[in-house]
Amino acid sequence: MVLLEEVEAILEKTKLRLIIQEKAKISEAKVFDLIVLGRDNNMIGLVLLNRKPKKYSFNSSFNLKLYYLWKDRNKLYVQETTTNEVIPLEIEELDAFIDLILGTSR
Repeated sequence: MVLLEEVEAILEKTKLRLIIQEKAKISEAKVFDLIVLGRDNNMIGLVLLNRKPKKYSFNSSFNLKLYYLWKDRNKLYVQETTTNEVIPLEIEELDAFIDLILGTSR
């Protein structure tokens, strides 16, 4: 017998997967991978792209912050999927950026 809690958990994971797939399509860039990170009750997703996304705006009611991440020459660029602001990072700054976002994404 399947418990209601198990069914709800499966539905939430399916919903999350569909949202991530939709955001990847909207970016109009090739998606290499997706990384989901969590700390406490905070979750972020990094969609690794081959280039800067052409489209970015996509709002979601799901409790997950998604960011596009791509590399151009020796720089990494991060862009939240709901804004056009692009944040340039040195490769060694990525860990600090992730820590900052996970600490403030409440």
